[in-house]
Amino acid sequence: MVVSPTINKGVIVYWQPIMINGVDQALGYSLNWSKTSIADCEGSQTGGGGMNLNNHPLWEDSGGVVILDGANSKNPFYTTVNTKGGDGTTYFFCMQGLNGAGAVGAWATAKVTLAAPATSQQSGDAVLTVPVTFSSHASGPLYTGCYAPATHQFYAVSDETHPWPTTKTYTIYNVPNGAGCEIFGVFDLDGDGLATPAAPEASPYSVVGNIYNFNRNTTLVSISGTTTQSLSLNPYSGDITAAITTQNLGSWTDASGTAQPESYSVTFTVNEMVQLPVAVELTSGPNVIAPVDFSLCAACGVQGGFVMTLSTGSTQPQAGDTYVVTVTDESGTVDTPSVVVSGVVPAAELATDLNATGGTMPTFTWGYPLINPTNYNYQFTLWDGNGNVIWQIPATAGSGFSSTAVTSIVWGSDPLGGNNLPSVPSLTSGQSYVWAITTLDSNGDAAVQKAAYKP
Repeated sequence: MVVSPTINKGVIVYWQPIMINGVDQALGYSLNWSKTSIADCEGSQTGGGGMNLNNHPLWEDSGGVVILDGANSKNPFYTTVNTKGGDGTTYFFCMQGLNGAGAVGAWATAKVTLAAPATSQQSGDAVLTVPVTFSSHASGPLYTGCYAPATHQFYAVSDETHPWPTTKTYTIYNVPNGAGCEIFGVFDLDGDGLATPAAPEASPYSVVGNIYNFNRNTTLVSISGTTTQSLSLNPYSGDITAAITTQNLGSWTDASGTAQPESYSVTFTVNEMVQLPVAVELTSGPNVIAPVDFSLCAACGVQGGFVMTLSTGSTQPQAGDTYVVTVTDESGTVDTPSVVVSGVVPAAELATDLNATGGTMPTFTWGYPLINPTNYNYQFTLWDGNGNVIWQIPATAGSGFSSTAVTSIVWGSDPLGGNNLPSVPSLTSGQSYVWAITTLDSNGDAAVQKAAYKP
């Protein structure tokens, strides 16, 4: 758990859900706070309050982030701040997972002092300016700023005045110089502090879907000096989102010594926006079998999404190829959006000369494409013999590093400066593994070059 005292009279709390194979293992989470002590936080919370399954519930798949805003009367933190103290007051926070049998996990704890956002540049820090655009009416508070995935810290401001529709510019003064930021915005329309879609079964909470790009924007922006990054929340105000990306799978020799030819595939993704999709079907499109139902991807989106990858074999998808999907959301509304192929990352942009040396704790090296390598981002992935991901850099699917940022990966170290390490202490001698460097364009289309490795 990471608690960022960044907004006026409040904090933003990040936690890592208890995940196995992409599925949240907790029924929900208890998040408590106390002005008194950790013991009171974990006990009766006489010096504060909390969120649990009976009061402002944090159900499984709540998104891993909650905004505790003492300036918003609908927020679960409001009563505490207005009775125990606001900015300048120190609070203890504690959090644990819960299961259906009533069992609980170990407490994660933190101690922070609420502080009003800085109003001038701080020594050694950068300044982030975010012009936020939204063209419709929004009745809830806005939270915007920087989320730094490497540390899970937030640097943000809040706006309770609801000045929409308009473009309004916000300035965040305390961003560490050089921080890698995802620029985010959240309209918390129901005031529960969660960035989630509508979920009628959670009544009286989360009945209203929120408008947000958090967990949907994986582009990292380096913040230095004074940096301006515009953000439009208009694309996130629809009921659902549907997209298609292409994959160019470069030829390679697998662990058995069998040559695998170059091939192609298309991946369809349907995720929640303001509403939660519950059923998706591919209706039509070229070079694939249709109709076919999508499968639920528990690790996609805030509350799960629908993802399907279909091979087109040796047939390369073409820009303009159009597919139709049928989506039913939780309200019963049926939509039939079309998704269109934007392009394919060509074979010339595949990584080259993949090489791993060093036995059970190897170093991975490769060459970047000779043509326009800076036009793309890249991702490293290592799988075991059963296809389970052991290590991925960056950890977030679809995000990547630049060709100048990473030139090799040494076992047990995160070249991006975070704490993203392998899930095993070392590889097993004599076992087969597969690793890859993926080239990503700005649309999420990928060219994947794999290599086998046996220590």
